[in-house]
Amino acid sequence: MTLPRGAAGADSAPLPAGSRASAEEVRAALADLDGLGGFFPVLTGEAVPPDAGMPDWRPLSGLCAPDHLDGRIEATRRVFAERTGIGPAEVPPRIAASVLHLGIVERLLSPAIGAAVLHRIVPDPALWRWRPVPRGPLPLLAEGPGAAVPDAAAAPSDAAGALVGGYLDGLVEPVSRAVGSRVPVSPRVLRGNTASAVAGALRHLSAARPEAAPGASALLRELLTRHPLDGAGHLDDGGRFTRRSCCLYYRLPGGGKCGDCILLRPGEAPR
Repeated sequence: MTLPRGAAGADSAPLPAGSRASAEEVRAALADLDGLGGFFPVLTGEAVPPDAGMPDWRPLSGLCAPDHLDGRIEATRRVFAERTGIGPAEVPPRIAASVLHLGIVERLLSPAIGAAVLHRIVPDPALWRWRPVPRGPLPLLAEGPGAAVPDAAAAPSDAAGALVGGYLDGLVEPVSRAVGSRVPVSPRVLRGNTASAVAGALRHLSAARPEAAPGASALLRELLTRHPLDGAGHLDDGGRFTRRSCCLYYRLPGGGKCGDCILLRPGEAPR
């Protein structure tokens, strides 16, 4: 599945031929994700209350707008300054941009990953919308149908193919390029962030729904063999994921290292 016109990948192809999931089935699958918390909850068209004074919902292409990214990077610098006791100007833009990118990517991928593993549905993001907020996870509004995919544990390649086309290539890659155009963050770091976001979403899903763990593990292993994630991380025999780059957060005073960081030494506690 690739991202149809109107979303972040403006010239991508439509969904492949095959079994489709109706808008009602997609809404039901996404509603089931609410209880997972984190980056999984998504509003659906039937569940959106009127919000007086809030910004309008926007196409996902707006995530790549320079003014939006610049504002979020500066907001992230202020948040990190509050955490560490330094001035916002002392927070390197590369660190803020990298961690912001990681958060945006996990926010975009988590609902699709959850629906694929738990309900064998990959929502079509063409009609998805977002709304700007100064900090925290982006509010997402999902509308429209999706693609039906086989069980991730039995046929991970099919689920992975739909996620790569529609989300990794169609959504994440444009966002990664846009972030890199605003602040010089290495493409290797951005690819590692994406792999970390996928692994983090699947780890959260497995912890919340243990019965989904086999499908989550199979899907992660498959995704790590495909572009753009091939070579970005490693999953050991015990299911522990380690990325092959660092998000740079450890460079902040007292920042620490993430649990999947390549720089984390044996016995060292992650942040």
